[in-house]
Amino acid sequence: MAPLYAHWLLDFGVLYWVLYRIRQGEICTTPGSFITYAVVISQIGGLNAVVGHELLHRRQTIHKVTGTMPYFKMLYA
Repeated sequence: MAPLYAHWLLDFGVLYWVLYRIRQGEICTTPGSFITYAVVISQIGGLNAVVGHELLHRRQTIHKVTGTMPYFKMLYA
């Protein structure tokens, strides 16, 4: 269970870190760096969809709620 939640936290942490750095104007200043960050974030997010799917199989409500959250980023409910 710990690896699932570790990856879940990593995904949301990296997403918010990158969005904050973009807002500050520190990264993604060229088209090449933007594409690189977009690919990295989409790969981590894609893996987090698998993690969310596995969490949805658990019986506890907290696991079902946290398993649904990665799908919000993809607009998939």
